[in-house]
Amino acid sequence: MKFLDLAKRVLEENQKPLSGSEIWKIAEEKGYVDLLETIGKTPEQTLLARLYTSANDPDNS
Repeated sequence: MKFLDLAKRVLEENQKPLSGSEIWKIAEEKGYVDLLETIGKTPEQTLLARLYTSANDPDNS
């Protein structure tokens, strides 16, 4: 699973707006973090960066 897929899954399940930190917290609680293809030293920051980049890309948001 990629970071944006993780965020999409959490958002679809919760059906409400969530901050990046809230998405990460829920993903940890549900064990989705273990499904990530890669994980570095600061995975929450990576998620936030991917969300920011995606939101600012008019072709991808």
